[in-house]
Amino acid sequence: EAAILFVILMDYVKYMEPNYRTHAAFGEVLEQAAASGVQVMAIDCMIEADSICPGKIISVNLLKKH
Repeated sequence: EAAILFVILMDYVKYMEPNYRTHAAFGEVLEQAAASGVQVMAIDCMIEADSICPGKIISVNLLKKH
């Protein structure tokens, strides 16, 4: 079993998706990994001056936009 967790260093994020326009190869490899069974997850965070606190789970969109 394998997983990748993207930690988004801000809160109030609606979703996470690869930037296919500037990094198409990364998006395609991430899609292939997910199709092979790698769990792709994302979580946002609340940043304070002296701490980083995990927030909520964010949906991940791996559908390439044309």
